[in-house]
Amino acid sequence: MRDALEWLRDRVNLAFEDVAGKIFTNPWQARDAYLGLESACDEQEVLRWWKSFTGRKASKQTRERGRLCLEMSREALRIFTSCGWFFGPLDRIELRQNLASAKRCIELYEDITEVSIMSQFETHLSSVSVEEPVSMTGLDIFQAVESRRPEAGMRPVEPRRAGVLQHITSLPGSSDMGDLGQRSYQFVDWL
Repeated sequence: MRDALEWLRDRVNLAFEDVAGKIFTNPWQARDAYLGLESACDEQEVLRWWKSFTGRKASKQTRERGRLCLEMSREALRIFTSCGWFFGPLDRIELRQNLASAKRCIELYEDITEVSIMSQFETHLSSVSVEEPVSMTGLDIFQAVESRRPEAGMRPVEPRRAGVLQHITSLPGSSDMGDLGQRSYQFVDWL
């Protein structure tokens, strides 16, 4: 399974450098700062983000193509966000989530490069198999998962719609351990 996912990651990274390298002054820095674009509160902030990473005022078409590249790279990162695919049976939820990201990553890759790699990836997955609890291949699981394709108009991060779950001791405080003092209330107001 790891070989198949690394094969995909390597192709995606090459395409990202090629295509995004023509859009961004440094595509890897743009990718690392992508959350700033996704959480931008207004159009001016969006335009500033694009100018800072392209060195110019980016056209709408350039921004759309750049976003596809950034999304493709993000999905490639999501493939490896859980070590669940290293261990246990193939039908675990972690592997299903990683393969859903792989499926979306391939869709974006094919949109961006106009090169089909789905069948090659599926060939890699067909060689991954287990006999227990039931006989299955990586391809069986891959074909069963839904792509992580977002709904139209859905933004991955919406300002002020995220939650934070923290133990009280992790809040700011006057000592090494947090408390429900003034600094904690300031932190909550900042959120």
